[in-house]
Amino acid sequence: SGSSGTYNLSGTGQLSASEEYIGYKGTGEFNQDGGVNTVGDTLYIGYDGDSSGVYNLRAGKLVVGEDIIIDENGAFNDDGATWAGGRISVGGDFINSSESPELFSMVHTTLDMWGDWGAILDMNSVDMGADCAGLVDNFALGTLIFEGASVGTPFFHHRLESDVYTYGLVLNEGAFLDLNGHTLYYLPLGQTYNGIATTTQCLGGTWYNGDIIPLSGNIIPEPGAIVLLGAGLFSLAGALRRRILKSQMDTDKR
Repeated sequence: SGSSGTYNLSGTGQLSASEEYIGYKGTGEFNQDGGVNTVGDTLYIGYDGDSSGVYNLRAGKLVVGEDIIIDENGAFNDDGATWAGGRISVGGDFINSSESPELFSMVHTTLDMWGDWGAILDMNSVDMGADCAGLVDNFALGTLIFEGASVGTPFFHHRLESDVYTYGLVLNEGAFLDLNGHTLYYLPLGQTYNGIATTTQCLGGTWYNGDIIPLSGNIIPEPGAIVLLGAGLFSLAGALRRRILKSQMDTDKR
């Protein structure tokens, strides 16, 4: 009780455990800058309200066979300012109980949900409507994937326990999503907000009992789209000028 510890995983390192506790009756910090961390059962970040834990995923892959549970004193950080992003693969529930969104960053992380029947996703986000502001300090995700049919599995069934904001969204064919009265908001493909672009999108699966809504408001198009838009305006201005000149010439002829 009251102890603290830090674990660093990098390069091609491998770590495997049936369960992991980042902060257990004390303070814990896990720094992943590469390698693969495989948890067979459950990953706890913070535990039972009596400890605090921080998981910093800067690169590499985190694979969890069952659940990821982030306690009220736990924090997850993908530190996107210094890396391209990591990937979390979850075979069960992802439950976030943190009340501190400023300490929680997954906007450069891919969360891949491949759990069996009724796997729960609870981000603890506040419903701010279809406005991009919901992507900031609101437990938003970089890319959210709901896996569908696979070899020997006819489909996967997932369930939300909160509203969810994400940049990229993939609901694969064969995936069934029970929104459970909540709303899933995503940034349309090819759009950029807060310096982050959506590059992945698929809505080939099935959802019910709620809405999946694209975000709007203060969205910045891709640079190519801006160039095309400017070229279109330039062409329009040129055409308008030609029409004015032609009109003046016709008047002079009269």
